[in-house]
Amino acid sequence: MFNRHVTRRAAEYPHYIAIERLSAPKTQDESGEELSADGYWETLAEGWAKIEPVSGRDYFQNLQVQSALTHKVELRTFVDGVTPRDRVSFGNRTFNIAAIINPEERGRQLELMCSEQQ
Repeated sequence: MFNRHVTRRAAEYPHYIAIERLSAPKTQDESGEELSADGYWETLAEGWAKIEPVSGRDYFQNLQVQSALTHKVELRTFVDGVTPRDRVSFGNRTFNIAAIINPEERGRQLELMCSEQQ
């Protein structure tokens, strides 16, 4: 759970999200047997946020129409250590983090500019 300074009213943050980090894959289990080389996503932090669409566009790729939608995820509190390699999970939706903004450089809030995975 986000646990730093609360700077705004809870009603302004209606979305319960998780920030997830890809863990390094284990290559062997306790008995020494080889495991899958894929990592897994583990929860770094979770709490209330506000998710807002910022921009969207359609484009052609491989003879198909694709959509790109950018969102701003505003966290009610500051979370240390978030990087663009992490992701935001909200229900069955996943957002890749493109940029991290610390408004006013005060360490009280966090804004994540994200693109939604299709």
